[in-house]
Amino acid sequence: MPSCGDCNRRKEDAPQDKSENTLHPYFHDLDDVRWLGAEVVQDAPPSVKYLVLPQDGWDDALKARANGHLDVFGLRTIYSVEAAQEMTEIRRLLRGLSKGGGKAAVRQHLLMEANSREAARKNSWRTALYFALAESDWFCSEGLLRLEPT
Repeated sequence: MPSCGDCNRRKEDAPQDKSENTLHPYFHDLDDVRWLGAEVVQDAPPSVKYLVLPQDGWDDALKARANGHLDVFGLRTIYSVEAAQEMTEIRRLLRGLSKGGGKAAVRQHLLMEANSREAARKNSWRTALYFALAESDWFCSEGLLRLEPT
């Protein structure tokens, strides 16, 4: 998990408590499981909230580190902003799929995107986004109609 300069500077500060601990790329090899998840927020326009999907066998310390990782680096906000842009960019495509094949066609496309992204990077914000969108009945039917153009 390489980091940008800003994130590296945040890592330099000693954590004040356990909630500020982050994942370490050498000690926490979590690339083999999908632990980054997302949840669709039913609003106009729809948004996405990012969360940790704790895996079987994770102790409380690892759960805290994964959550701390998202919080300390501000990734929940960064990913949500990126997700909003991504949803806006695919708005027209999703509406076309909906008109031609309904909710099933939208879900199928979103699942194909999710699986393709997961094959490359299990824990990217896009992987989590596409799985969350595909799993949301609300988004696949009416939520996509609430997406606003840029």
